Amino acid sequence: FFVLVFFISDDIFNEFVFVFLFIQLAVVAFWLLPVFCYQVFIKKRRIKLAVYKALASYKEALGQVSW
Repeated sequence: FFVLVFFISDDIFNEFVFVFLFIQLAVVAFWLLPVFCYQVFIKKRRIKLAVYKALASYKEALGQVSW
Protein backbone atom coordinates (compact mmCIF):
# COMPACT_ATOMS: atom_id res chain seq x y z
CA PHE A 1 0.00 0.00 0.00
CA PHE A 2 2.74 2.43 0.94
CA VAL A 3 4.62 1.73 -2.28
CA LEU A 4 1.54 2.70 -4.28
CA VAL A 5 1.17 5.91 -2.28
CA PHE A 6 4.78 6.84 -3.04
CA PHE A 7 4.24 5.93 -6.69
CA ILE A 8 1.17 8.18 -6.95
CA SER A 9 2.86 11.08 -5.16
CA ASP A 10 5.72 10.99 -7.74
CA ASP A 11 8.33 11.86 -5.17
CA ILE A 12 12.11 11.88 -5.62
CA PHE A 13 12.16 8.11 -4.98
CA ASN A 14 10.12 7.33 -8.09
CA GLU A 15 12.78 5.02 -9.61
CA PHE A 16 13.02 3.04 -6.39
CA VAL A 17 9.24 2.77 -6.19
CA PHE A 18 9.13 1.39 -9.73
CA VAL A 19 11.68 -1.28 -8.79
CA PHE A 20 9.73 -2.20 -5.65
CA LEU A 21 6.49 -2.48 -7.64
CA PHE A 22 8.22 -4.69 -10.19
CA ILE A 23 9.54 -6.96 -7.43
CA GLN A 24 6.10 -7.22 -5.84
CA LEU A 25 4.50 -8.12 -9.18
CA ALA A 26 7.16 -10.76 -9.78
CA VAL A 27 6.48 -12.29 -6.36
CA VAL A 28 2.77 -12.45 -7.10
CA ALA A 29 3.27 -13.90 -10.57
CA PHE A 30 5.92 -16.49 -9.72
CA TRP A 31 5.06 -17.50 -6.15
CA LEU A 32 1.59 -16.62 -4.94
CA LEU A 33 -0.35 -17.24 -8.14
CA PRO A 34 0.92 -20.80 -8.77
CA VAL A 35 0.37 -21.77 -5.12
CA PHE A 36 -3.12 -20.28 -5.25
CA CYS A 37 -3.99 -22.10 -8.47
CA TYR A 38 -2.68 -25.38 -7.07
CA GLN A 39 -4.81 -25.01 -3.96
CA VAL A 40 -7.96 -24.16 -5.93
CA PHE A 41 -7.72 -26.49 -8.92
CA ILE A 42 -5.81 -29.51 -7.58
CA LYS A 43 -6.67 -29.55 -3.87
CA LYS A 44 -10.23 -28.22 -4.51
CA ARG A 45 -10.11 -25.72 -1.65
CA ARG A 46 -12.23 -22.62 -1.29
CA ILE A 47 -10.79 -19.37 -2.64
CA LYS A 48 -10.44 -17.71 0.77
CA LEU A 49 -8.55 -20.70 2.17
CA ALA A 50 -6.37 -20.86 -0.96
CA VAL A 51 -5.38 -17.22 -0.49
CA TYR A 52 -4.44 -17.90 3.14
CA LYS A 53 -2.43 -20.98 2.15
CA ALA A 54 -0.54 -19.02 -0.53
CA LEU A 55 0.30 -16.20 1.86
CA ALA A 56 1.32 -18.66 4.58
CA SER A 57 3.64 -20.50 2.19
CA TYR A 58 5.24 -17.20 1.19
CA LYS A 59 5.72 -16.24 4.84
CA GLU A 60 7.26 -19.62 5.61
CA ALA A 61 9.61 -19.39 2.63
CA LEU A 62 10.80 -15.95 3.70
CA GLY A 63 11.30 -17.27 7.21
CA GLN A 64 13.88 -19.72 5.81
CA VAL A 65 15.93 -16.91 4.26
CA SER A 66 18.50 -15.43 6.59
CA TRP A 67 19.01 -11.76 5.89
